[in-house]
Amino acid sequence: MDTTAGKPNSVTASSDGAQRLGVEDGRALVAAWQASGLSPREFAAKRGVPTQRISYWRLRLGVAQPGDTASAFVQVPSPERPRQAGCVVEWPDGLRLHFGDGVEPDALRAIVAAVRGGAAGSC
Repeated sequence: MDTTAGKPNSVTASSDGAQRLGVEDGRALVAAWQASGLSPREFAAKRGVPTQRISYWRLRLGVAQPGDTASAFVQVPSPERPRQAGCVVEWPDGLRLHFGDGVEPDALRAIVAAVRGGAAGSC
């Protein structure tokens, strides 16, 4: 590893004493991590480097972490509501009212009340 400051693949020390890797050394670190089959945390502990360094270079170089999957929208069909057959209201004198699937309960009550009140056929 080239330790001469100023080269793009060199390891340099910052003012706080932390080592900074060049691009080639970052690639080598990520390649070694991938080949190891270890998690970033396990690999970093064995190598004595901060876990964040692997994450930084992985993201900077666009390398997916094992187990990463491409996210995409997946259409999930909504469950079908059970079909309502509608209803039939029948009076003792033989009068029948048939209602389809979408009749609202309040509307049905109002219609039945109107028919009971003698207003049948005045719709």
